[in-house]
Amino acid sequence: MYVVLGGTGKIGKRISEKLLAQGKKVKVIARDKTKLEDLAKKGAEIVSGDAADSTLLAKTFSGAEGVFVMLP
Repeated sequence: MYVVLGGTGKIGKRISEKLLAQGKKVKVIARDKTKLEDLAKKGAEIVSGDAADSTLLAKTFSGAEGVFVMLP
């Protein structure tokens, strides 16, 4: 399973789509889950929350094979 932070952005969304197209399990974290409906329809698991929430991140990253994080 792969976790992508910022799936609503240009790069995060493309990475998520490519992983899903390869048949990978993907979790996408975003503050506004309604902006990720297209990825959910493609099979992504949507996690709604703030990237500053360490408890959410620890839970979501648990068991992940890889994590994509892009910091400004």
